[in-house]
Amino acid sequence: MSRAFDKRDTDRISTEAFFVQYKLANDDNVFTVEVLNVSAGGMCFLRDSVLYKKDEIRILFPFKSRKMLLKGVVVRVEGREVAIQFQDKQERIDTFVKIFNDEYREISEENKQHSKSKQSLFYNLNEFKNKDDLPL
Repeated sequence: MSRAFDKRDTDRISTEAFFVQYKLANDDNVFTVEVLNVSAGGMCFLRDSVLYKKDEIRILFPFKSRKMLLKGVVVRVEGREVAIQFQDKQERIDTFVKIFNDEYREISEENKQHSKSKQSLFYNLNEFKNKDDLPL
């Protein structure tokens, strides 16, 4: 596909049975969503709440080795699909990419086996609500 049609600078990886939690930057409500694809630039997920273009969100990834919280901004909303662009520094995104590559397969397999208890893989996103120093 040519760059005229595909504006992305990074390749996407389609995901299966991968869930994250997010919340709006100025709200305490936490939502669990299924990720459709992810890249070093951002991700796309199926929303279950009202989101608008330019909304700032915090996304918590359920990695086993450490907690990973990233900042994002909504760049596209089409039906239930939401695309976000990561807003963190490149070093932090590089760390995310490494952890994702190391742990995605295991997390996805666990989610497939325990689809009814996907919540058990998550940390409490609310514990980070007022912290500027986001955890790794």
